[in-house]
Amino acid sequence: MSEIQPQDTPKLKPPKIRVRIDKIDDESGEVKKKNYDIKLSDTVAHFTATMRKVLRIPANDSLFFYIHETFSPSLDTTFEILARHYAEKDEKGKEVLHLKFSTTPVYG
Repeated sequence: MSEIQPQDTPKLKPPKIRVRIDKIDDESGEVKKKNYDIKLSDTVAHFTATMRKVLRIPANDSLFFYIHETFSPSLDTTFEILARHYAEKDEKGKEVLHLKFSTTPVYG
């Protein structure tokens, strides 16, 4: 009787969502890269920390993200939840989550 050998399982990449960011006002830093592929398990807090570095926003300054120019997701929300409820299809049929950002509260 032959023994079954475990196969090398390929490492699967974690599922991601394309996030497109745009600034709301002229005072919110310069955006060179507008599209980011974010793991669905990442939180808004993790993304905010990353974007602070990219946009060179000091820790003592605020950074706000908005969806549909009205809704600001809480920091503990995962991108899986945001993608499920707010992602849209782009021209290629890929899901994209559009976020706008500002260093000052804008809506509400």
